[in-house]
Amino acid sequence: MLRTRSLWAETGFSVVKEDQKNGYKAGLIFVDAVGYYYGSEDLVLTRFDHPMYPSDGSRWAEWLDVADHLFMRSK
Repeated sequence: MLRTRSLWAETGFSVVKEDQKNGYKAGLIFVDAVGYYYGSEDLVLTRFDHPMYPSDGSRWAEWLDVADHLFMRSK
C-alpha cells in the first residue's frame, strides 16, 4: 500500500554515517506522533523536521491515511 502511493522507496533507505549521527540528531525537530495498535503490538509513527530534510505535511497525512486503513489508532 505504501509503495503504490509512492510513500516507500523502492531503492531502500538511506543511512546516516556514524561520524555524522550527532550532527544529524542535533537538527531533528519533533513535529508529531500517532500511536496505533496491531493485535497486541503497539506502533508509533513519528514525524520530524530537519533543516536539510524538511518534513512534508501532505506526505505525513498520506502515511497516516494508510496506517488508519491497516491499524487501529491508540486513544
